[in-house]
Amino acid sequence: MSIKIGFANELGVNASQIRKFYQNHWQHKIALSDEEFHKWQFESAAENMGANSCVVALSESDLLGVMGLNKRKFNLAGQCLNGAELTTWVVDQKNRGSGAGAKILKYIMNNFDVAFGMGISEDALPIYIRSGFHYLRYIPRYIHVVDAKKVLAISEHASYAPKLVRNASGKQSKIEAERISWVDQSLAPYVEGNHFSRSLDDLIWRYDKHPYFKYDTFKITSVDGGIGYVVLREEITNDIKILHIIDILGPESVFEYCIEFAEFYAKQNDFWAVDVYSTLSRLNKFFNHRSWLSAVDSSFINIPHLFHPLEVRKPATTSLIYWAKDSNVNFLNVSDLYLTKQDCDLDRPTMNFIGCQNE
Repeated sequence: MSIKIGFANELGVNASQIRKFYQNHWQHKIALSDEEFHKWQFESAAENMGANSCVVALSESDLLGVMGLNKRKFNLAGQCLNGAELTTWVVDQKNRGSGAGAKILKYIMNNFDVAFGMGISEDALPIYIRSGFHYLRYIPRYIHVVDAKKVLAISEHASYAPKLVRNASGKQSKIEAERISWVDQSLAPYVEGNHFSRSLDDLIWRYDKHPYFKYDTFKITSVDGGIGYVVLREEITNDIKILHIIDILGPESVFEYCIEFAEFYAKQNDFWAVDVYSTLSRLNKFFNHRSWLSAVDSSFINIPHLFHPLEVRKPATTSLIYWAKDSNVNFLNVSDLYLTKQDCDLDRPTMNFIGCQNE
């Protein structure tokens, strides 16, 4: 069987074919088969320039497999690299053994400097590892509890957890915060660590132009005049009211001010909890310092991280694969890597959520 591998737009595969492929071959309905989300994710991003960036395997006119991929520059110790954010990878079961899946991955490795993906399935993990990817089983996730009674009610926990999980204090924040839109900004923020691009074009696409989620960005000014940004998303259903920290931008000196503001915002607006995903140790030390729970290490409680529908998994976080052509020590220092819920399609709406928005 002759198999062609390449970017969808270059092989003449259109978005509707890819959406239908996901719909037919993934085990449940996902947002990648939704027209608006698919276009936003794979065509509208800055580096994709309107062309569908998925990598496909094609035999004559038949699709054999697809890797969802978003092109995005990656900053590694000040060096700008060609990066790939990987998402759902699926091969037609009738063609398993054809090598289509492995060829898709090889094509990506030949065309990018670095690649990252989250939420890796057990079926896909061996292929990634054999191909030279590194694996982090658990991405750190931290949770600040505002209303202990309500959080305990939706969580799996040990009998002694109510003695350890308490309401947050009602301390009022005096931090200066201004709600902004990225489209109105003239300069991109400073970003700590090794990270995917947060250029203004990326931030406008990611936060101001999302087809379904509403993000709130606040510009934070510290007492000494430092500037930082915190991006929040409210998750409100009949089952839960939680505030997600999606991004914290700016120098390390403003991190704790951004966190303190998010805590106060959650308390002021009656959220039950705040959560955040972050791999960056120089940020995570502040969550530890402020006694946030850890989805990995606070073994006495398991707070849901899936909300449409509400679902508890152990542990309540996700995994990461990462690869670089030049896999040097700087790249492999995961503690200096800044990945959050905004990266690699982790903050993806479910079809249940999309259905509610379209009603």
